[in-house]
Amino acid sequence: MILIAFFIAGFGLCAAKRAALYTPKPLNSTILYERTYNMVRRTDTLRLLMFSPGIENKVPNCLISKYLSKAKGVAHRTLETNFIDKEETLHSVKSHVRIAVTNASQPYLQIAYEKGSLATDWTYAQDVKYAIPKKCIILEHSFSEVSGRRHPCTLWGYKHSITCQKIFVLNCGLGRVVNLTKCTKAEKKKGKPKKGSESG
Repeated sequence: MILIAFFIAGFGLCAAKRAALYTPKPLNSTILYERTYNMVRRTDTLRLLMFSPGIENKVPNCLISKYLSKAKGVAHRTLETNFIDKEETLHSVKSHVRIAVTNASQPYLQIAYEKGSLATDWTYAQDVKYAIPKKCIILEHSFSEVSGRRHPCTLWGYKHSITCQKIFVLNCGLGRVVNLTKCTKAEKKKGKPKKGSESG
């Protein structure tokens, strides 16, 4: 586990060191909006992968969002924790939320609780800083400032990506990488049984 912890820490440091040498492709507001809108409406489970230091009390580790359904202009998803350690209850979350993405000069995402709740800070608009299809979304939270003039950010996606981490550092400053070894894996979709596989 110590080696894994060093790997996770090194993963984030590598992203920080390489960020200065990396220039992501500029995206206009329409592209940011469309990419984010499509990702929150996908059936894949989204995971919190990285966040700005200083908001640990507002952002639980092992936070995921599972797809529930979609309607015109919105997506219905869960917002929940999935710790491997079942005794971890301090930051346990289980909510159903409605997510809307708005196209503006600065596209933003906003959630509303339909069942359960988390801190009210999460209902504030979150600006979309960057989005890569089927990979990650970087959101900037306007509810508070951690240090200097930067607002804290969160990085959401499906698995760790150096590219996404470098873009996070460029837009939001250094961040903390979530150790996914402490989180349960996303459930695999059950397929139809193959012919002849049934016993009996």
